[in-house]
Amino acid sequence: MEVLGVAEELILSVENDLQLRRPILICGWSGWNDAGMAASDSVAFMRTRLKFQKIAEIDPDSFYDFTQVRPTVHLSNGERILKWPSNEISGQRFENGQHDLMLLHGIEPHLAWQTYVDSILTICRDYEVSGVVLLGALLSDVSHRAESTVNGSSTDGDLATLLEIEPRTRGSYEGPTGIVGVMSEALRDAGIPSASLWANAPYYLGSGKNPRCQLALLKRINSTFGLEMSLHDMESRITRWEARIEGELNKDPDLAALADKIENPESDASDESDVLPDSDEIVDEIENFFREQQDEDSA
Repeated sequence: MEVLGVAEELILSVENDLQLRRPILICGWSGWNDAGMAASDSVAFMRTRLKFQKIAEIDPDSFYDFTQVRPTVHLSNGERILKWPSNEISGQRFENGQHDLMLLHGIEPHLAWQTYVDSILTICRDYEVSGVVLLGALLSDVSHRAESTVNGSSTDGDLATLLEIEPRTRGSYEGPTGIVGVMSEALRDAGIPSASLWANAPYYLGSGKNPRCQLALLKRINSTFGLEMSLHDMESRITRWEARIEGELNKDPDLAALADKIENPESDASDESDVLPDSDEIVDEIENFFREQQDEDSA
């Protein structure tokens, strides 16, 4: 209870008279569970596109090493504004659906994870959240030319039905986990229904933004909750993104060979004379390329 008291003090409420009806909270964090930045970018896209209203935020001071996630300075009307890393909670009413929605757009914490998780559980209780959808993306053995697949899991039957995924018992995975895994366990222990949706990103593209994975998550949310959210501009972004990748492949035969191998795994299985390059070297190379594209993709 003492930890929960501390957690409550770290929630900064915003004056807002928004009344939400059986809301479902959709969470996306940048960090270890966010390959291609698909999860965090999806939540940011929804927040802007559907005009969600800010209702709370979590004070970042206790949870982050600001030498790793630094505050930024922006200019607005000639004035310098200091912006700290944020965990923002927003909400929106949807009259045509069974649920209103809340969003958490955040950053995986560096410190005090249990207190951070308790802060989110407090928000769930305060707003009588009926379920939580945790978004993630992972590096996988898939092609950048194919549509990204979305896999889901939930131990709650009703939420699994809503998201059109198979209900499962607790997973058998053992090993390091990120905020999605920790949050999932905490929600289960608190008796709050939850599910996770994971997009699959090509491992050979490293950590650059991946709009194809983002679109896959947005499509699933769009269809699940009947949001009628326009995604045409995402299709255009994917076209430009893929053109840049293909341009890089044309300049790098080793990278092109790896991409082709992933796309057509059986096409050259019998050709033992073809030796693919070290994937770690290629990941380093393509990450440098996408790091240079970061500012353009964020625009």
